[in-house]
Amino acid sequence: MTTHSLLKRRSGFGLQISLITIGFIIGLLVFLILWNKQLTTIQAEHDRLLGTARSQIDVSLGDIRNSVMIIRGLIENRHYPHVDAASIDTMNQQFLELAAIVPNLLQLRLLTLDGVEVIKVVVDEQGAQALSGDDLQDKSNRYYARAGSSLSANEIYISPLDLNREFGEIVVPVQPTVRAVIPITFGNGERYVLVVNYLVGYVLDSMRALSTDMATLYAFNSFGQWVLHNEPATEWQQTRFTDPILSALTVDDIRQLSPDNIEKPIQYDGYSNLINGLTVDFNPLDEKRSDDHLFILASTDRQQILALAFGAFIPSALITVAFLIVSLAIWQKELRYRQRLLRTDNKLREKAQSLRKALREQRVMQDELVESKKLSALGMTVAGVAHELNTPIGGAIMAISCVDADTQALESDLSQGLTHKQMDTFIKRQKEGVALAMRNLQRSADLVTSFKRLAIERNSDEPSWFSVKQVVHDLATTINPLLRKRGIKLHIDIADSASMRSMAGTLSQILQNLIMNTVEHAFPEARSGNVTVRVIEKEDKISVTVIDDGCGIDEGVKPILFDPFVTSGRGAGHTGLGLYLVYQWVTKVMKGRITVNTHDGGTSFTLTMPKDLLKLTSERHSASPQASR
Repeated sequence: MTTHSLLKRRSGFGLQISLITIGFIIGLLVFLILWNKQLTTIQAEHDRLLGTARSQIDVSLGDIRNSVMIIRGLIENRHYPHVDAASIDTMNQQFLELAAIVPNLLQLRLLTLDGVEVIKVVVDEQGAQALSGDDLQDKSNRYYARAGSSLSANEIYISPLDLNREFGEIVVPVQPTVRAVIPITFGNGERYVLVVNYLVGYVLDSMRALSTDMATLYAFNSFGQWVLHNEPATEWQQTRFTDPILSALTVDDIRQLSPDNIEKPIQYDGYSNLINGLTVDFNPLDEKRSDDHLFILASTDRQQILALAFGAFIPSALITVAFLIVSLAIWQKELRYRQRLLRTDNKLREKAQSLRKALREQRVMQDELVESKKLSALGMTVAGVAHELNTPIGGAIMAISCVDADTQALESDLSQGLTHKQMDTFIKRQKEGVALAMRNLQRSADLVTSFKRLAIERNSDEPSWFSVKQVVHDLATTINPLLRKRGIKLHIDIADSASMRSMAGTLSQILQNLIMNTVEHAFPEARSGNVTVRVIEKEDKISVTVIDDGCGIDEGVKPILFDPFVTSGRGAGHTGLGLYLVYQWVTKVMKGRITVNTHDGGTSFTLTMPKDLLKLTSERHSASPQASR
């Protein structure tokens, strides 16, 4: 075998190794892309579960805080002069009435600052009953009693999630409980502590229902007890550091779940599980009570992770095998071609010296042809792979491809003479292609801008000028996915010029509550329908009406519709505070009024608010007696 032949063969083997290497690299890249997509899916599922769980807890804590404030207000409105035997009897009766109407209430107690129970009403299967005598206990050693004695006038303390205890023993069956503690002052200036025990088992049940095949929710309290676990027997046990779910986590990992890192959820990617977590602080404004929080974890176990990894491996392996098969076929074809060239070259070498120059020229031409064929084959392979990879992203660049194709066609027509019609067609197609690309890009930019603007407005507490239509449009962008899922269409009837100087975030929250209240109550049993938001400007007033074509409101409910704890869906977990808060926001914050009308085929809520809240506030301040003095 000649040196030239040996080099040719080595070049063939080198090409084969290169193709195999490229095939494995492509397979690895496909696997990494698919695996990252799977991880992104898991992360998104974790974020969804954690966000939903935190939202449920935040809503429940907000309801508890609002509820205990209302309870204290109702007690103080009776103007008890002091706490004695006669007033205790009257307060017992009022406590019994409150216990009968407040949802999820377990106990309602009045404690001295020393932690001794003065009044105690408990709710069980037989209803509410007031205890006295030996049934009243000294709770001075309980953490919530100690915390209550140091609260300021309007400060509320929410205890860690715990089990209800009586006389030092856990009540069976267990009753997951949080305690809301608030100081209360009577007519003679005496301070006591009002303690309200709330059952929160329904919150844990709703969080448990969020778990999916891809991710499971866990939670443990600040005492180190599991309060939510996929094995119910493990709940309320001290297994935080020895449980298999956390067996690979270190103490430092657990410490990352402190309230200081509440906006930075941990992510642990261990051999056994993929875990994300966050912390919910029950008393976020009180730095002295740093242990009153709940840890929530979203976990995907190793078996599920392996299944997802296998799902990413199969297509990448198939692509690798297909690429190698095609590459080997091309290499075999090229090898046979090289062998034919080598045989021809050997025959030519035996010819006379007079043909040597021609043979050298031919050899050069043959070498060039070989390289051309090699590059052509490799180019075809790369083009095939590029086509496969281009399929999922082809839609995104379709408009730009059309523009490029029309440009090339124009260049060809220019050489043959361009007509006015061809130029008009080219301009029209260019505009259509650019418009198609711009619409998709502009839609993405609009969504990002809408969400950003909505977040900024909800965090603003100062009146400012804003477009009413823009606020409603931003809200619609946020809630339309839920409305579409329920088969409900949202219509916006607002003039572009409608504007007001007021609290944009509060208006957005009011409309969201009204629309979601309509979705839950006006369209039962998955009934589809329509909701319209209409705005009318009347001189210095703005009228905002939310209209639905649902089932309407019972006449018996309308007079008390905006009272606290009024709801027709208590069995579905509704608290009856949604419309009460809407009324408070409209009348107290927006300085307006709200009316409700039931008509044939639906209900309408009308908000009438000042167009310039800052101007109205200034005028009222100037007209007040204090301002005059």
